[in-house]
Amino acid sequence: MKKIFSFLLVISAIFYFAQNSVDVVAKWNVNEVFPVQFISEITDSKDGKKTFTKSIFDSKFTVDEITDSEIKITWVYTGVKLDAKENNLENIVISKLINQPLKINLSEFGKFTELENTSEINISLNKILDNEIAKTADNTKKTSLNLAKNLLKTNEGAGLFVTKNIKAYLFSYGYHFIEKQSETHDLEIPNPFGGENFPAKETVEMTSINEDSRTCVVKTFKIANGDKVKRAVIEALKKASKKNAEEIEAELKNLSLEFSENSEHTIDYNKGTVNNGFFKRTINFGFQNRVQLLKFSTSK
Repeated sequence: MKKIFSFLLVISAIFYFAQNSVDVVAKWNVNEVFPVQFISEITDSKDGKKTFTKSIFDSKFTVDEITDSEIKITWVYTGVKLDAKENNLENIVISKLINQPLKINLSEFGKFTELENTSEINISLNKILDNEIAKTADNTKKTSLNLAKNLLKTNEGAGLFVTKNIKAYLFSYGYHFIEKQSETHDLEIPNPFGGENFPAKETVEMTSINEDSRTCVVKTFKIANGDKVKRAVIEALKKASKKNAEEIEAELKNLSLEFSENSEHTIDYNKGTVNNGFFKRTINFGFQNRVQLLKFSTSK
């Protein structure tokens, strides 16, 4: 009898395990259209002053092709309400790409793999940046725009400008999640100063699952190595400031610098769609702080 009871416990445990794990896979059909809205909220803090911007982007993606090895979609931004004080270059660029098709290739599970029409997008982006450079009298902004143009010469350049929102939205696809079991990965976060990327740790976890609504919640958190962040800030300030290295290091010595990202996705795993979610980036570089919140939701 004891053996039978033990066997039933094992079977029960296996059943529980199966019921509380989820594969996040795109279960879409060709020609299906998914309207997606992005809301960008940015809070900047500098010299004791705060500024806040909120811009709204309407978009949609259409499923063009599905094979055993990949999914092809076309993503289009269809409308924008750009904050009059908007100074985030990515948001400004996207606002100029209304109705410009972005041809996106995904894995068979729905994970982002590449921007297919990079050359076409590069041409559009160069025109946008040239127009912005021509009409600005701000030398600091001009320098940033020229740096952005240099980025377009790299293979990843166009993607850095136009796919960040899309990658954030599609993040959870291709994962096998077990409820309340976290996974930790070593990765790199892009260095905004243009130097070596920051080593970082990322934790991913499905924190809850609702079998009635067939939804689950996936949360992530990643933070860059603090010493590497501080060194990058010091090197950037050396180039931009008249102060010497010793003064800069003394000012930053006791500051806690941070470069972190976290996100949350609520997913309908039965349909393979993202209901809603957010991506948040927190930057504390001592002399300037920024919190960037990107919220997204699917209408269908």
